[in-house]
Amino acid sequence: MKGKNCLVTGGSGFVGSHLVKRLVDMGSNVTIIDIEEPDSSIKNDVEFFNIDIRNPEKLNNVCKGIDHVFHTVSLVPISKADKQFESVNAGGTKNIVEASKNQNVESVVHLSSTSVYKIPERGDIIDENYPLEPVASYGRSKFLAEKICLEYMKKDVPISIIRPKTILGPNRLGIYSILFDWIKNNKPIFIFGDGQNKYSYIGITDLIDATILSATKGKGEIFNIATDKYGTYKGDIENLIQYAKSGSKTHCVNATVSRQIMKLLDKLNLSPFSEWHYSIIDKEYVFDISKAKKILGWSPKESNNQLFQESYDWFIENSEKLKITGTTHTTKLNPKIFKLIDKL
Repeated sequence: MKGKNCLVTGGSGFVGSHLVKRLVDMGSNVTIIDIEEPDSSIKNDVEFFNIDIRNPEKLNNVCKGIDHVFHTVSLVPISKADKQFESVNAGGTKNIVEASKNQNVESVVHLSSTSVYKIPERGDIIDENYPLEPVASYGRSKFLAEKICLEYMKKDVPISIIRPKTILGPNRLGIYSILFDWIKNNKPIFIFGDGQNKYSYIGITDLIDATILSATKGKGEIFNIATDKYGTYKGDIENLIQYAKSGSKTHCVNATVSRQIMKLLDKLNLSPFSEWHYSIIDKEYVFDISKAKKILGWSPKESNNQLFQESYDWFIENSEKLKITGTTHTTKLNPKIFKLIDKL
C-alpha cells in the first residue's frame, strides 16, 4: 500500500481508526470520511472530510484519484437505529460503491458482518456458503449491503467482502465495557444457557491484516474472518476473571426466560442490549476460515484468551478518562440496567 491513495469510510471509528493508522504506517496517502473528527494521533497524517455516507454527490468527488476504498462505516447494534440501519448500512454502501465505480478505483473492501448468517446449531461449522438468514434490523441491513455489493461485482466492480466475527482489541468498548466493568468491580456474570457453546472472536490487528490483503488478493470474493483459537463462551469469560484476579463468579441462567426478560427491557429502553445480542448470546459460532488462509495467505495470530486480556487491560488503563456517552464500539456504556440488576 506504500504510495497508494486509500479512502477509509468511517475512519474515525473503532475498526476504521486502527486501519487508518496501519495504512499511514505503510506509507499510504489516507483520506477519511466520517461524521466524527479523527483521533488526534492521526489527524495531521490524513485528509479528513466530514461527510455523511448518505450523500452520494460528495462521495463521488472524494473518490477522485483514489486507488483503494475501505468501507467500514456502519451503525452498530447498540445504536438501536431502527430504520436508519438500512439507510446507512445498505444505502450508504450503495453510494460508496457507485462512486468507486464512477472513479474506476482499483478495489473496494466492504466490511460486512457474520450477522448475515442463519443462527447456527451447535456443532455447525460456518463457511461462506452457510445459509443467510439475518437476525434483527442490523443483520438485515448488512445482508442488503452485501446484495448491493454482489450486484456491482456483476458489473465488474472489484469488490471483496469481509465477514468478521465480534471484534476485540484496544479501545473496544460498547457492550464489552459492561463485562469489563462488572469484572473490575467483582460483580456476578450471568450467562445464558450452559455456556458450553464455542464462540470465536477476532482481534482488530488480525482483522486489519486480512482487510488490507483483501484489497489486492480478494477481489470478487467473500471471506469469514475469525480466530481459530477459541474456547467456550463460559470458559473464556472465566479465564478472563482469573486473569483479572477478580472476585466475579459466573452464573448460568435459563436462556429462554432470560431472552424474554432482555426483550422486555429492550422495549422499555432499560437495556443497552439489542435483539441481535440476546438472540445469539447462547449460540455456537465457529467459522471455517480456510478460504481466507488459502486465497489471502492470512492466518489469525491471537486467541480468544489473548484478545480478552488485551482488551481488558486497555479498559483498566483508560477507564477513568473514557466517555460514558454514545452508542459506538469506542464508547463506554453506562446503562440503566446496572441499577436494575443491583436491585434484583
